[in-house]
Amino acid sequence: MNTHGHLILGIHAGHNASALIGNEQGIFYAVQEERLTGEKNYWGWPQKAIEACLAQANATPDQIGKVVFGARQLFFRYHNRKDVLHAYQRQDSLSGKVRQRVLMPLVRRWKKDYGQKEALERLQQMGFKAQQVAFYEHHTSHAATAYYGLRQNPNEDYLVLTADGSGEMLCATVRVMGPNGKDQVLATTNWHNS
Repeated sequence: MNTHGHLILGIHAGHNASALIGNEQGIFYAVQEERLTGEKNYWGWPQKAIEACLAQANATPDQIGKVVFGARQLFFRYHNRKDVLHAYQRQDSLSGKVRQRVLMPLVRRWKKDYGQKEALERLQQMGFKAQQVAFYEHHTSHAATAYYGLRQNPNEDYLVLTADGSGEMLCATVRVMGPNGKDQVLATTNWHNS
């Protein structure tokens, strides 16, 4: 495989854990952890997906220019199917409501780098260096995917909308993205309105 250029390893740790590898020419390989573990909607650290990406690109950790996460907060403690179903059932209980409406917002508000230390430790165990790793805001990552993946003319402005269940206290954004890294956020929607 031709891997000339600045290699980038993208990682999503958490629900539907996955990884991809590519460079300025495009994506070489992408895979969800569930494909490699046989566990549907795998929730946790995508160890096998990261290893598969490196193998497909015939690359070692020191050959990766940047390891990127599309979130600044990472909630990737392993959850099996039973754990996930229990968490959904718990949402209607008093403890579930306290967890969702009080504890999680406190963690999200006061611990902006939640999970980063553990992610760095796991990557360092694999041979990566801390300076290779970057964490980006969740909805900015969604917006950049749409903008860079779909824009027709890099000299024009584009209206970009994001919407998901929740990501770093938001469930939606409206922004204008354009030349020279322009990213003007016009409106946001709090994650409670998801």
